[in-house]
Amino acid sequence: MTLFRRAKIFATACAFILAVLPAVVFAQVSDMQQKARREVYKALADKKITASEMGAYIEEINKGDDAALLAMRKLEGFVPPAETPSASAGTPEVKITYTRSAVGRNARTAVWIEDSSGRYIKTLYRSVGGTINPFPVHLLKWEKAAGKISDNQPDAYTGATYSGGSSGSTYTFTWDCRNSFGSVVPDGEYVYKVENARYYAPPLRPQSNISSGRIKKGAVPDKSEGDIDNTPPALLSSLSAEFRLKKAGESEKPPLPAAPASKEEKPDNFQ
Repeated sequence: MTLFRRAKIFATACAFILAVLPAVVFAQVSDMQQKARREVYKALADKKITASEMGAYIEEINKGDDAALLAMRKLEGFVPPAETPSASAGTPEVKITYTRSAVGRNARTAVWIEDSSGRYIKTLYRSVGGTINPFPVHLLKWEKAAGKISDNQPDAYTGATYSGGSSGSTYTFTWDCRNSFGSVVPDGEYVYKVENARYYAPPLRPQSNISSGRIKKGAVPDKSEGDIDNTPPALLSSLSAEFRLKKAGESEKPPLPAAPASKEEKPDNFQ
């Protein structure tokens, strides 16, 4: 075999590898993981990380969306705290309570936490359910914050729509003051957000309201009233939060009863 033919075969093999490798590398991974990998490759090209560090990042990214999000934040200089609450002081927690207004039928809901700089910390609740196809409304603000799609697929934080968005009902969700990676967050001010999305039958467009408030985590209790998005029609009538240090053995108040489940969720102007 001539040297020229060997070179031609080698070039063909390289072209095949370059064509197939991206599909293999990005197969069976989420959009978040793909985005994180691109950020890691860019950091390597910009000489911000070494090749060995890149390998460690990719290994973490392969663990899932939460790990991929953390990898990107590490590239930005974020270091997750490893703080452990003092048993004698009590376990920190924040209770977020809101009441759905009497307007409209069920609304899709997401409840999550951000830090004072607007960086996503953790999702407390996201509703799924309903039988209208195609999926009519998305929780757009939550999607942007969490880097995920508000589809009908359940996960660790999802529940039926009527468990968080039934009109006229009051709901309470508890944040354990940990981020989505399980680490206790440092003391400081945090933002709690509640997004309510409601769908209409065409030609009306879906509606999405987002209400929020600020709460302080520290050595003393704190309470706050949230700012309600009153874009007509307002989907919340009240929103508040309370931070406290829960003592060991302290009993919880009985949970509020959930509204009865509806077999089908219909748009407000459904005929």
